Amino acid sequence: MESLSALVREGDPGEIGKRIAAGANPGWRDENGYTLAILAACAGRADVVELLWKHGAPVEGESCYGESVLSLLSNWGYFGLIGKLLDAGVDPAPLQWSPLHRAVAVGSLDDVRGVLDGGADLEAGDRWERSALLVALAGGETAKAGLLLSRGANRDATGRCGKTVCHYPLARDDADTLRWLIGNGFDIDREDGHGRPPLVDAAEDGAVECFKLLADSGAEWDAYRDELEFAVGHPEIAREFLMRGKAVGGIEDEIVRKMIGVRVVDELPVSEREYLDGRFRRFGKANPERMEVPFWNAMVRNGWDAYRAAQRFDDESFERDNPVWCHDRFGMSLTPLPDGRFVQIAGEHEDHYDPDFCIYNDVVVHDGMGGFEILGYPKDVFPPTDFHSATLVGGWIYLIGNLGYPETREAFGYQAPVFRFHVETGRIERVETTGEAPGWIHRHQAGLEGNAIRIEGGKRFLIDGEGNPGIVDNADAWALELDGFTWRRLG
Repeated sequence: MESLSALVREGDPGEIGKRIAAGANPGWRDENGYTLAILAACAGRADVVELLWKHGAPVEGESCYGESVLSLLSNWGYFGLIGKLLDAGVDPAPLQWSPLHRAVAVGSLDDVRGVLDGGADLEAGDRWERSALLVALAGGETAKAGLLLSRGANRDATGRCGKTVCHYPLARDDADTLRWLIGNGFDIDREDGHGRPPLVDAAEDGAVECFKLLADSGAEWDAYRDELEFAVGHPEIAREFLMRGKAVGGIEDEIVRKMIGVRVVDELPVSEREYLDGRFRRFGKANPERMEVPFWNAMVRNGWDAYRAAQRFDDESFERDNPVWCHDRFGMSLTPLPDGRFVQIAGEHEDHYDPDFCIYNDVVVHDGMGGFEILGYPKDVFPPTDFHSATLVGGWIYLIGNLGYPETREAFGYQAPVFRFHVETGRIERVETTGEAPGWIHRHQAGLEGNAIRIEGGKRFLIDGEGNPGIVDNADAWALELDGFTWRRLG
């Protein structure tokens, strides 16, 4: 039964039906009171709950934490199935609904009018502390919501944990209801009791269509930049970040890897000889050189860090002089191309004190379906680069700034380097610039505005009166005009 309960969590109705037909017990309940239907309801799978119910699984009762099928379905807004269960005689007590709640959730518009005409309390709360208006929005009942508002329902009502009206369509990714709210002037940036606006919750919930709608409707992004990156729980949301020119550095690595078509796996399919032949970084000899290194390919596919790969072959750091090559990096740019490919450029692994610390200068071009190629470059063509910006303009990706090694910063006179990568040939070339440049800048944001690349934020190295470099926050915005490659300070 452990396998069936796990399958219920994953939500595969076809396989669940086969298991039950083969003799699995739909009446299973664990020591904490969880039934198969409660587990399915926890996961928001109304289709699985209905399947289990039709096979005789119990839909009443609570877990030791007070969770029930009805209350969980209600929280998700699956009122259609709740209506079927209530019609079949299931006890409605876990819902804690007033007659108005019930009319809004499972009745008709005329039912709602009738209850309202009888003097119903518009603001009474249900189990989830929702007024009738919030229940209507949770279920996508905009006509009923409009009726409630016309009768004086509180537009600023909140439910448990301070959830606002614009949070409620997110659970089912109900963009139509959210669009109705936006059209009726509701505040899409209003925070819940945890200080989270709908955009952050949409990112975490994987509510792709709602996320797009909120972003397109001008939802505040910059004030919640860190929360947004760490909240992302769905590859399509990560893709939206990229398509909108936003950073993905804080997004969980596995989410990003799923987006580009590769995943972390628990194997390293290379021999010890292949590991020893490819374990160290080496620079390309051409611009570019296709780097056919079995160990490198395995590390891109697997996403292992350098330490884990070395341990696989009992290769201790104190027995070698160089860091082990890996693709688990910070400050590596990721750029989507219109044809579905993704380009990852350079980046660093670990901090400077770690034996596997390395700043790379290679490029990995992914086809978006699991295939890729690794391109290497001579050090004098493209120096090791990290925490740069990458902006796609036509057939080129412009790379601005980086943190780099101290000797690289000195070689460039602490002036922001600009390179560009040709997306068809893989060639990298340095771009000579003029004008008032931002100096040695890194960790900044960049975006195309007209025919210029605008950069802002990040950190800059400044030279003091004694010639010593120091890092300061970048307080200005800068523009690199692509006609003539001239820098302007925007202030």
